[in-house]
Amino acid sequence: MIPRHTRLGPVLASALLAGLGACKKVEPAPEDLDALFHYGWAHFEAEGDEELAGAVVNLHAALEDGALEETLDGSVSSLSAEEVALVGLDAVSPGEAAGMFIARPLACDLDTLAQILVEPDQDALYTGVYDAYSRDYHADTADFTSGEALTLSWELTYTASLLGATYEATTAGMLRRVPVLDEELSPHGESIWFRSVMPEPATFEGDSKKYLDQDYQLEAFWEPEPGRLLHVYAMWREANYGSGYDTDSEGVQRIIMNNMAKWDDTTEELCAEGW
Repeated sequence: MIPRHTRLGPVLASALLAGLGACKKVEPAPEDLDALFHYGWAHFEAEGDEELAGAVVNLHAALEDGALEETLDGSVSSLSAEEVALVGLDAVSPGEAAGMFIARPLACDLDTLAQILVEPDQDALYTGVYDAYSRDYHADTADFTSGEALTLSWELTYTASLLGATYEATTAGMLRRVPVLDEELSPHGESIWFRSVMPEPATFEGDSKKYLDQDYQLEAFWEPEPGRLLHVYAMWREANYGSGYDTDSEGVQRIIMNNMAKWDDTTEELCAEGW
């Protein structure tokens, strides 16, 4: 497995969520990067915004106190059955899904990013990634980009190819905007979170030995300074693309993480073009 927290500087502690009102008990966010991915997953649909705001504070601290200049990547510990059950799935073995992540700075602003994230034709923006792509939104995207709505969800059906294997999958995606609460709880401004879940295994063309049985994704973006985002992206995937290429392989994980980083490269290009 790829070592966890490669090139990671010291994890910096942050005291947050102090002095919250007694109306609701808020579980403080952890400080360790791996634990923060699990915390973000578990609190993605929290009733209030304090949990995810606190997660951003500690994510920022974990990324060299926001000074991260290059892409950081590595492994993430497996999701538990309880964590998978939070999204309504009863996976037989969520521990079989290999966890990996990238974290990096991104030259963009949060409002432009929101416009890019809700574009229905992602295949037109990120060319060469999909063979076919179709999103079915559950609400008006303009309500999310304007800030009137703090969440936006959709179903996505796509066809893609990796390592010579072509498959079709359907996922459920959701964006969540976490507004600024106050200077103490939101010192780095608002954030946008994304979660994606694949309810059913993908279907492959031809070889029945190939599979993509589990895919869970979590992302967070925040803008600590104008025009500079920090982005964390975790993925847990169980797949076999044939010829020994499965997600337990360090080489396959490296290919996936490189593709995650390339996605951000394209996002930067779109932002630079004033998309």
